[in-house]
This record gives sequence, C-alpha cells and structure tokens, in this order.
Amino acid sequence: MNSLDSWLDKLEIENSSRHDNRSSIEYRLNLWLNKILDHPTINKIVCITSGGTIVPLETNMVRYIDNFSTGLRGALSAEYFLRSNYAVLYFHRKGSLLPFLHRLTNQQQKCTKEVDSNKLTNTTNNNNSNSNQNNIEIFNWFMFNPQDNKLQLKENSVQFLSSIFNEYTMYGQYLFTLDFETIEDYLIGLRWIAKQLEAIHLNKSSRQKQIHLSFYLSAAVSDYYLNREYRPEHKIQTKSMLSTTSKSSDDYLDKSLSRIEDLHLSLQPVPKVMKLLTTLWSPSSYVISFKLETDHRLLLVKAKQSLEMYNPNVIVANLLQTRSKEVWLVFKQNNTQDIIVEHINMENNIDEINKRQIISQEIESILISRLIQLHEQTIDRTIIKSHL
Repeated sequence: MNSLDSWLDKLEIENSSRHDNRSSIEYRLNLWLNKILDHPTINKIVCITSGGTIVPLETNMVRYIDNFSTGLRGALSAEYFLRSNYAVLYFHRKGSLLPFLHRLTNQQQKCTKEVDSNKLTNTTNNNNSNSNQNNIEIFNWFMFNPQDNKLQLKENSVQFLSSIFNEYTMYGQYLFTLDFETIEDYLIGLRWIAKQLEAIHLNKSSRQKQIHLSFYLSAAVSDYYLNREYRPEHKIQTKSMLSTTSKSSDDYLDKSLSRIEDLHLSLQPVPKVMKLLTTLWSPSSYVISFKLETDHRLLLVKAKQSLEMYNPNVIVANLLQTRSKEVWLVFKQNNTQDIIVEHINMENNIDEINKRQIISQEIESILISRLIQLHEQTIDRTIIKSHL
C-alpha cells in the first residue's frame, strides 16, 4: 500500500467519530448513482470540490486556520455542468455557497436595487461582503398579515424565485451534495468518493452504456496543518488566565493553565494526494485541478510544475485579484509533451458571452464550455483507441 494511503488510513481512524454516518451516506449515494446509471442520456459524472478547508488548532476545536474561499466558483460551475448533461457530485465546505441556492441572494439584490433606488447598498458581482444584510432582506420577499396569520410572496419575489426553482426542478435530481469541514474531512472524503466512482468504471461490463468520470477540484485546500499529536485536547489558554487564577494544587490545572505569552505553531505540509487520485484512486477520471496565486509572475510557472508533477489533465490557473474575470488553462497537447496555455477572459470572449446571453457575465460559462470540449476530445480519443 502507498505510504500516503497508509497515512490516510490512520487519519480516518483518528477521525472516525466525525464519519459515523458513512454507511447512511453510502446508501444514499448508491441510490443516486443507480438513478444516474439508469438515465437514458446522462453518461458523464463530475465530482466538484468547492469551498475552503480548515485546520483545527485543538482536538476540541475552538480555534482554526481557514483558507479563503466562498465556494462561488464551484457553485456556478456545478450549474453549468448540470446544464451540459453532466451529473454532479458536489463535495463542498459546510456553509459555503451551493448551486442555485446562492442565486437567491443575488437575485434579491438586483430586485431590491431596481425597486428601491434609495437603498445605500453596493451590489457587485462575486462579492459576498454584504451577505448578512442580504440574508436579512429575505424577509422583504414576503407579505405577512398578522390578523389572519397569512404569509404570501410579493409579486416581484415570485418572478425571480420562479426562474431559480424552475432550474432546480430540472436539474436538482442530478445533483448530489456531501460536505466537509476540516482538511482531514476533505482528504478522507475525496479518497472515498474517488473509489466509489472508480468502482462504476470497473463494473462497466455489467451495463450497456459507458460512464465517463471527471473531477473538478476547485476547493481551496490547506497547504499546512497541525498534526493531531501536536494539538492540545482542549482550548488553548491565554496568559491572562494566570493572573486571574490563584495557584492550584491540582497538577492538571497547573499544566493546562501554564503557557508562554506568545503562541508558536509548528505546521506540517499537507501531503499532496492528486497523484494518488490520477494514478490509484480513480485513474479512469478526467482530472481538472486549480492553481491560485497572488503573484502573476509565479502563476503559470507553478501551474506547469503541477501539471508535470501530479499529472492532471488540465490546470485552471487564476489570480486572486482577477479570478472572476480571467483564467488560464494549462494542459498538454494531444499525445505530446508540449504544454498549451489558453487565456480566457471576459473582454476577449465578449462575443461568446453575448451569444450565450449571459446577463451576469459569469466567466464560468466560458470556462466550463471549454473544459467540456477538452473532456469530450479525450473521450473520443479513448473510444478510437479502444477500437484499434
């Protein structure tokens, strides 16, 4: 067994209490997968990872280190995959944005802005900073009559809700969601999902249609974590506790309250598991990975390095500052070692946006369309090769 797999086995045992409902999840997932397998036209399944992972600093977690991510790219991408006849297994950070559901707030923002121009709200694309204010405005969708205790949707709310509900009604049955929270949850869950999906590929002889698998790894995964053996069991205490607590003869209290003024953490690098995904867990899958940087000078250099080291099919490279306006696709030319870099941005693809009538100008529309083209080209080559 691979040493990283052994490490994950150990992690899974240590975190078993967090996954005690695995059998229930497996049952529901199998029901969903069987429904997809029986569907007459859907023959592609994509697992989308979305949102950021957290690194606990205590076993009984109070403090943690978080990664920047709202999950918007994953949520939008899931919708475009669903519209393109993919079934979507959506593996997301608990509390991050979800497909279709995230549009409720966005639509309410637009509606509120149109109806009441006096409101001092700043509505911008891909901005989650006003989420609390937007959520409270959900109450404005309704009319309530306390005299007869009746609740009714306002007319303008019906307009935007109906379009969202219509799409969810069309595609919701092809969407399956699972959540994670910690970096351990993510790694353990990704391996489990990959093996569940790969089993479908291995059992292809028992059914008529071929299922094509893919992974779209847009989650913001922690690069460093605090190994469980170095985490205190309980909440890390501050120095102020010493000055307000009288000396105790209890050795346990003395030990738990004693600490230095500065907090020093020694973080370990999170092992990279993408190579395991592409070669061991689900080698039949088409793997799309992401590389996020803040320094444009490093972005493509590191994306090309990742392509060589971990062997995904495509890397989507993006800068934090412009991630909603432009991305770069980094992949290898067919049957060669030549690396291709394609730049996708809103300005250069404005004709494509107009053709698709994307009112909100979501770059994910163009991104997913191009990735599906690349995936289908790979599928076609595989089919041709199998007939030679």
